[in-house]
Amino acid sequence: MMNKISEQIEKNYNITVSSLSVLQDGSDNLVLKVDTSSEDCFVLRISKKEKTVDDVLFETSLCEFLSSNDLPVAKIIRTKNNSLNCLVDGKNAVLFSFCSGEKVNISPSEKTSVKLAYNGGKCLAILHKKLMRFYECETNYGSRTQEQELLRVVKNKSQFREKFINADDFIVQVEDILRKVSGYGKDTILHNDFRIQNVLFDQEDVSAILDFDWACPGNKLKDLAHALVEWSFPDGAKSYWPDIFDNFLFGYESVSGKIDRKELKDWILFSCLSDTATYLMDRIESQDERKEIRSYMYKKYLFFMNEYIE
Repeated sequence: MMNKISEQIEKNYNITVSSLSVLQDGSDNLVLKVDTSSEDCFVLRISKKEKTVDDVLFETSLCEFLSSNDLPVAKIIRTKNNSLNCLVDGKNAVLFSFCSGEKVNISPSEKTSVKLAYNGGKCLAILHKKLMRFYECETNYGSRTQEQELLRVVKNKSQFREKFINADDFIVQVEDILRKVSGYGKDTILHNDFRIQNVLFDQEDVSAILDFDWACPGNKLKDLAHALVEWSFPDGAKSYWPDIFDNFLFGYESVSGKIDRKELKDWILFSCLSDTATYLMDRIESQDERKEIRSYMYKKYLFFMNEYIE
């Protein structure tokens, strides 16, 4: 398989591949490090899910915009035909420059530093400010929306009720949060997956932002809310880390100004339910028997439902 991918890379790009290694093999993408005979290295992302032409053009034009506006993102390497993407093994693929930096992992027993959290929040706010300009002038946003994961549940209520014991409660929660955020509007392009694992660091400074393939138009507080949950509340933890949560938020507010805490809480609940919906709907076809709704993000939703955010 790797030999075939190497051949297709060399067919599409002006590089000679010396070796390939797997950086990530997930449900959405296969990500490979590409070492070359010239000692340069790149990152090839092969999409496992089908994408429309508009989706590909939106993401690639977004990345080009960011790299040309001094944001620390990987640059897209154009093909021999000057295209932003190509087909590898019949699937959409994009070649990026290799970004230096270290990844930080968190777990219930591995906590990040408050300075790193502050810098992460500040970086996200700067990203949003830049992306507001892109949002205002771009006409193609691709097909993804910030509501689409929750709307999958709404559109498949019958199937959802067949597969989950407490489906009605969850459906009510989904419809309620959709109503609550419907009046807030959209103001930027969301990264939509600003987890700590999608950021690289040099010491405690952000050196690169990775993985924009979930990006879409939306309300900046949805992005902020998702990041706050992901950075301060690792999967498997019983509670969140208030100091990490607060410092990420303070870093964001140092650029954006004060954030309304009531709106933020609504978006935290929205984000937790949205991720829960993705998890459940992606597995619903293969589920043989009715089960209780359970996921890490749903536990976080239930936690924040009762947590006051000052």
